[in-house]
Amino acid sequence: MCPNYQENQKSGKSSEPTLSKAELKREKVLLYTAFALLSLTRGVPRHVKKVLDTNDLPILVNSLTAIAIAEATRFEQKFRTIGTSPKNYVGIFTNAYAGLMRPVKRAIKESEKKLGLKKKKNIQTSRELITPTERQLEIISEYTKDISPAKEVGKNQKILIIAGPIGSGKTEILKQEDTKDMVLIDLDIIRSKLDPSYDQTNQRDIRRLQEESWFVSDLILMKALKEGKSVVIQTPLHRRKRWMNDERLLYAKRHEIPIEIKMILRPFTDCIERNLRRSRSASLRDSYKSMNGMSVLIELVQKFGNISNVELHDFYPLKRESQLLNSVAFYDQYLKLMSYAAKRNLMSYAAKRPEIFKIFKKEEELKVHN
Repeated sequence: MCPNYQENQKSGKSSEPTLSKAELKREKVLLYTAFALLSLTRGVPRHVKKVLDTNDLPILVNSLTAIAIAEATRFEQKFRTIGTSPKNYVGIFTNAYAGLMRPVKRAIKESEKKLGLKKKKNIQTSRELITPTERQLEIISEYTKDISPAKEVGKNQKILIIAGPIGSGKTEILKQEDTKDMVLIDLDIIRSKLDPSYDQTNQRDIRRLQEESWFVSDLILMKALKEGKSVVIQTPLHRRKRWMNDERLLYAKRHEIPIEIKMILRPFTDCIERNLRRSRSASLRDSYKSMNGMSVLIELVQKFGNISNVELHDFYPLKRESQLLNSVAFYDQYLKLMSYAAKRNLMSYAAKRPEIFKIFKKEEELKVHN
């Protein structure tokens, strides 16, 4: 209870408790933390129900934290592959939920150190990868051999970009698409061909083959486009310099090849939670960086006039029984993108042009409180 509450009653002032700015901030953080932990512990409703009987918010948070850490131990093997522990993971989750990103960044740096993921001098960079090797050329040919080329470049041809942060559900969207006659890029397949000993749960393997697999995938895409084939790209879309100056997208622009984008908008906390249940591993650093695709998308639409359609699959308005508030991390980027989409569609409507943005709120996943 607020310390000023009893004084207000004696003085005849309003019986409503008044909180200082520091107290309000603390209460807000605790409230966000409680809801975040409820999200993490939604698999154990009986334990949570007992804890919720308390009206003391700090006690509630401490109790939920203990339950969340105990539940998180189920993923201990996964935590080892990303350089963290159940306790640290719960800390990252709750801090990100409340928008306290400094401790999140510190925890990410610690996980990188724990995994020994310092930049190695012997890893080739994209600048050094200019001429493909024999093995790389074989992989490129294998990828495109089963798709028959179109009669001419640009005719019945398109680029489909399925974008979203790591763990957002790009594969689920892909399964809904008809990609029978399209060249599909899968970096894990490319990496396993580059090195048969590649382990998709080993962060050192991923980092070691990252630049080379990107290089090979770019060559596959360009070859496919020049042969008149349609392509599918799965990407977080967060590497701004890469996408704004991408040779493949510039080639598509010159030849008026339409680009369709389907982007998944999902909170960072949801993504890192979903990552625990994937067979492949993604480092916390990569997961964090992958959230910046929302900002890049705006610039991409502004630069490439051949982007014909953008679908936003929006998971942000969360009102689940166990997650009543939105995660704060990266929420500003989400609001900026949604605002831009609304303005762009309004301008298109005024100019009697087709709307580029289509927004799908994923209500089927939500349990809305009335």
